[in-house]
Amino acid sequence: MTSGMKNYYATLGVSISATALEIKRAYRALAVKYHPDKNPDPKVVVLFKEINEAYDVLSDPQKKMFYDLRRENPLSDIIVEEPEPPRPRHRDPRYRGTGRTVRNEKSAGNRLHDLKAKYIRYMGWLCWLGVAVPALLFIDYYLPRQTKRELIVDGYMMGRPRNDRAHSFKYLVFTTESGKEIKLKNLDEIFLEVGETIEYTQTPIYSTLMTISDQNTTLEMGYIYEAIAFVPALLLAIAIMGIYIRQDIEFYFSACVASGVLLLVSLYLILSL
Repeated sequence: MTSGMKNYYATLGVSISATALEIKRAYRALAVKYHPDKNPDPKVVVLFKEINEAYDVLSDPQKKMFYDLRRENPLSDIIVEEPEPPRPRHRDPRYRGTGRTVRNEKSAGNRLHDLKAKYIRYMGWLCWLGVAVPALLFIDYYLPRQTKRELIVDGYMMGRPRNDRAHSFKYLVFTTESGKEIKLKNLDEIFLEVGETIEYTQTPIYSTLMTISDQNTTLEMGYIYEAIAFVPALLLAIAIMGIYIRQDIEFYFSACVASGVLLLVSLYLILSL
C-alpha cells in the first residue's frame, strides 16, 4: 500500500476481512466516542471527519471493492473507473433523473375510473331497475284489465287556451269518487260532465287508464303506449346492454347513468298519464 493512501481499516479499527456488520458496529462506537457534540476536544473534529470518510467508503460494497484494488495494486496498469456519482436529487419528487418527468400520481382518467369502480355496485341497481320497470310496463299491457264504474265528482281544465278557441286546453281533468284522476286530451271525441257515471278500464300493475266510456262513446286511452312508448323501450335496451357488458366498467357506468335518467322520465310518464 502506498504511503499516500489512507488506511480506512485502521481508522475504524477493523481488519481487512471485517464484515459489513462489524464495520457498522465499529463506526457507531467511534461516532459515540468522538462526536464533536459529546467530546469537547478540538482535535476530534478532524478525527470525526476521517472516521466518516472511512465509513463512507467501507460501508459501500462498490467503493470498498475499488479501494481494495487500489490498495493492493497501487502500481497496476489496470485502470479502474469509479462509478459515476449519482445525480443530485431533484426538488420535484416526480423527477426521477431520467431526463423526463414521471407522474407518481394517477391521472385524472385513472382516478375517475377508480371512482366508477368503487360506486358501480350501487349504480348497477339503476340498470336492473331499468330492466324491471319497462318490463313490468309491457307485461302490464297484456294482463287482463280491471273494469270500474264510478261517478265524476269534480273536474277542471289544465293549461291555457290558445287564440280563445273552444276546447283549446291541454287536458280536461276529472276526479272520480274513488279519487282517481282522469286526464282527457281528445275533447272532441267524448264529452263528460261532473255528476255523470262513467266506465273505465285500467291495467292491474300501474293502473294505467286504457279506455273510458260514457253512455254513447268509448275512448281509447293508454297514452304511455302511444308515441312516447319509445322512452321505456330505449330504457330497457340500454339497461340490458349495460348489464350484458358489465365487465367494461366505463360502459357499464355510462349505461347506468343513462338508465337513471330514462328511468325518471319513464316513471313520470307512467304515473302522470
